[in-house]
Amino acid sequence: MPDALNLAISALALPAIAASILSQVELWQRKEYRRDRMLASLMGPELRLHLYPYFLAVLAALVDKPAAAILVLLAYHALRVFQRGLNRPQFTTKARAVLLLTAALTAVVLGTLVRLSPSANGPWAGALLLVPVCAAASTFVVNLIADLRKRSSIARARAERQKLSSLTVVGITGSYGKTSTKHFLAQLLPGSVATKEHRNAEFPVALDMLEQLPDRPALYVAEMGAYRRGEIAALARLTAPRVGVITAIGNQHTATFGSPENILTSKWELIAALPPGGVAVLNADDPALVQAAKTISPDVSVVWYSVKKPADVYVDTITMLPRSVSCRLHIANTTRELTIPLAGEGALRSAVAAAAAAYALGRAPAEIWDRCAHLTPYPQTMEVSVTEAGVYVIDDSYSANEHGVIAALKHLARFAEPDKRVVMVPLIELGSEAKHAHKRIGQVLAETGAHVYVFGTAHRRELSRHAGEEKINFYTAPQELIRDAASNLSRRSVVLLEGRIPDIVRKAFL
Repeated sequence: MPDALNLAISALALPAIAASILSQVELWQRKEYRRDRMLASLMGPELRLHLYPYFLAVLAALVDKPAAAILVLLAYHALRVFQRGLNRPQFTTKARAVLLLTAALTAVVLGTLVRLSPSANGPWAGALLLVPVCAAASTFVVNLIADLRKRSSIARARAERQKLSSLTVVGITGSYGKTSTKHFLAQLLPGSVATKEHRNAEFPVALDMLEQLPDRPALYVAEMGAYRRGEIAALARLTAPRVGVITAIGNQHTATFGSPENILTSKWELIAALPPGGVAVLNADDPALVQAAKTISPDVSVVWYSVKKPADVYVDTITMLPRSVSCRLHIANTTRELTIPLAGEGALRSAVAAAAAAYALGRAPAEIWDRCAHLTPYPQTMEVSVTEAGVYVIDDSYSANEHGVIAALKHLARFAEPDKRVVMVPLIELGSEAKHAHKRIGQVLAETGAHVYVFGTAHRRELSRHAGEEKINFYTAPQELIRDAASNLSRRSVVLLEGRIPDIVRKAFL
């Protein structure tokens, strides 16, 4: 190959390396720099499509075609930039550290290969192919350093908690619904503070405590998330809750937990950590929780809640409207009819869970009813709005799980508008449950009669087969999805934004 052409191809490797570094660090950030979540993604369909270009590039390098390897990955990254824009992380302190270290390691790899290889393009191709390895190694090193800070912050937060003997902590966990339940409970408990958004793991909660507990609140509501056994127990040791709420046991993050049994065991760590005199607030509609409750210590009392049957706190005579729900809310032996300005069964269930937790904390039923009538939804969680053009938009893009998706789809069917559209992404980290979950979602999609626009191609077979191929389309470019899904919208249209769709897509409808 002529030297000028070799030089040109090597020069093209530079932007490909830069794009690859940014993309890899963004991926690690999205997976919270966790090895278990990254491995779960690599073994599922979420990232499988993106591995094919690397397989082709490695094959080209193995047959001594480094220029071809460079061009394959350059074309891949150029296509992604064209379709989705530059894929880069949010520039937090940790992301900057991983970026700088990844760039430095990649430069060292490139320099080493230049000294070892006589090939003109070989070192550049090798460095480009090894960017994922450099990013993984950088993440490992930065995590080691960050762990020192984490341990220090957790110890300080635990010490701060121990100073506040009069502080009452409510821990909320579950496979889904915990963020909305926390949000509603904070509205039912004036003067309380709650963990801020995205803070539900041990270190983020410790940081939250260090920020908020010095103000000496009387009540602290802590959302507790986990990806493996032992993480809820660690959060309980940190926060020392007196009231523990479990919203539901589902299949979310089965890929990291390993089994549904491990999910239940993990969530139950909150109840096991309650002190004598503590209160467990449990969903009576969840068979797994009903069964597990048989093991609760006699020193811990239980408050049951339900949206289906009588319990300590429950609702009946439910009328679901597009933007609100009318019902009778029973608290102990008292009842009141009221309208709650929330959309969908999922929001109602979280509101009832919050009401049960407030009751467990000694709040009077009249106070709970009055505040339930003025609840506001968590941002991007079944938020219903109307655009200037008169189009209804249901924004449910904060997060996604099978139960929530199905509940949102059923709520979409309650709108009278004939033109129904769903913009969604496939669910992730469901492990062996993934195919079955998407089959069930596809069946409910078919029942809505909506036109469906899916960003991503994971589980295409399951969704298409059950939702109907004539009603569903898949996209890898946000602009193409927006072009099709947003065309000819009118006052006869209602759009459901479901799951963590790209922000550019979400904004196009709001």
